[in-house]
Amino acid sequence: MTEFFEELYKQIYVTFLHEERWRFFVDGFWMTLFLTFTSFILGTLIGILLCKLKMAGYKWVRRVMKIFTVKYVRLIYVINLISLLLIHLCSCQTAHLLYQMEVSFPLNAKAF
Repeated sequence: MTEFFEELYKQIYVTFLHEERWRFFVDGFWMTLFLTFTSFILGTLIGILLCKLKMAGYKWVRRVMKIFTVKYVRLIYVINLISLLLIHLCSCQTAHLLYQMEVSFPLNAKAF
């Protein structure tokens, strides 16, 4: 058992410290934080803009925004449904695919 841990330590040392690959993980961590905060700020600004337009005093702007928001929400649900289907198609065996679809689609269809 000690041989396993010695080999594990050796592999970790060679991979991360000796070849300095730890920098890739640190760079990836900072990029993840940057993308997270940027997406949060942009999403908040776009949401405020859409809210202001939907609450606008002009009737035609409110109608356009109501149609846009309903279509946008439905598009997001459909993308979620398609991604769920692709995950099941890629990860399930053919014999279990039908069962997986019978279980997952009614659960996701309730979102509509």
